[in-house]
Amino acid sequence: MAVAETKTAVHSGPSLLDRLQVVSLIGLVYVLGCLGIIFGLLPYLAWDVLNLPRENFLSHAGLIVVMLAVAAGLGFVGVRLVSTRHMPGLRAGIFSAFVLIFVLVLFNRWIGNWIEEKAFEPGSWISHGGQTFGQVLAAAIAIATFVLVGRWFFKPSTAILLQRFENQGWFTAAPYKPGQGNRVRRCTILGVLVLAGCGIWMLVRPGNPLEKGAENWTVEVPFTGKETITDKGDLVAAQSYLEKNAPDLKGAVSSVVAAPEGSAVVDRYSFQQINPGR
Repeated sequence: MAVAETKTAVHSGPSLLDRLQVVSLIGLVYVLGCLGIIFGLLPYLAWDVLNLPRENFLSHAGLIVVMLAVAAGLGFVGVRLVSTRHMPGLRAGIFSAFVLIFVLVLFNRWIGNWIEEKAFEPGSWISHGGQTFGQVLAAAIAIATFVLVGRWFFKPSTAILLQRFENQGWFTAAPYKPGQGNRVRRCTILGVLVLAGCGIWMLVRPGNPLEKGAENWTVEVPFTGKETITDKGDLVAAQSYLEKNAPDLKGAVSSVVAAPEGSAVVDRYSFQQINPGR
């Protein structure tokens, strides 16, 4: 006699890839990776690997053409990936996640720089705890802000807001009233291209005023700043002070002793110990 067995169906919960916020963060990682390839990897290959002449206008023009071609290819792949996923609110989620992280980074950089200034300011309540207390305080504020914003971002109500945001038509290529203002839009695009070309020419031509500053535009991380000592009197004072405190400041001592052409680069905390009045 055969006995029929009933199989119990196992229902698994929703996957993480079914959540709008998680897929939005994955899309954001793809966007940041594309930006790293375009503005980081390609210039590195051009200037450091292929050793193209930086003074040549054709080198910059060729690099710009390659960057535009790679950007178009990566953008096409990204659009295809978003289209195949077909999740309402995904484009708005990627954009919103990028803006939130960008704002959080700038906000915590501002807070961290303020704490750093107070940590090196004699008599302030942060300076009594020393450099370590300032670093811990800045890190705690950064973690707290990211956690709070992250909890709000992963709420179910946030997904509804992102879908409404996308439904407003900000992230679609479909033209609004395509037959209206064609000449105005074309002239506007032409003006933007002319301005962009003039800006690129001003940056690559000899005598660019921005060449006096740093080679790259970077965001300074709090408590990682360096001070360059070039004054001869300060160098003598720094070397004599550091020689007396060698067990605590070995790195700063080596940078002063091995400094080329009468200059030394030390961290801000060591610089404050060398010259407390500055």
